Amino acid sequence: CMAFMPDAVVMERARGGEITKLYLPLRPVEAPDAPLAKVVLATNDEKLIALFRELDAVPAADFAAFVDEHRARLQFPIGCRGLVHCGLAGQDDQRAKIQETARDLSEDFVVIEDGQEPSLFVSLILFVPGLLLLLGVIAAAKPAEEAPAAEAAPVSP
Repeated sequence: CMAFMPDAVVMERARGGEITKLYLPLRPVEAPDAPLAKVVLATNDEKLIALFRELDAVPAADFAAFVDEHRARLQFPIGCRGLVHCGLAGQDDQRAKIQETARDLSEDFVVIEDGQEPSLFVSLILFVPGLLLLLGVIAAAKPAEEAPAAEAAPVSP
């Protein structure tokens, strides 16, 4: 993926105003100037946050010239590996705020939490009740075996 730091958005700050998480829209390496980003990387990487702080300190009047002069540092390839936090169907408040704040996002963008991996414990907590529910549904759907019909006794005349 290709990142362009001027597109980054800060949504989470600590009490002292320190940036705790940066949301960075990503585009394909093959099309870094694609009009819409479909992936947003949520990261707390200190190097990326430091670069954002440096960019944020540039006066508005000098911003365009600074971006042109430092484009090689501000546009860079980045690996994105993590868990999808907000997906295609995820319409939570955080996703809505990102969509309002960030520019040039696709309607169906996803947010990936940088470096997070699935938790085995949470997976088991979700899997076991699901398995029990499935077994209960199968048992309820299985037709009850009918008892064999008693043979009719011969009727004497």
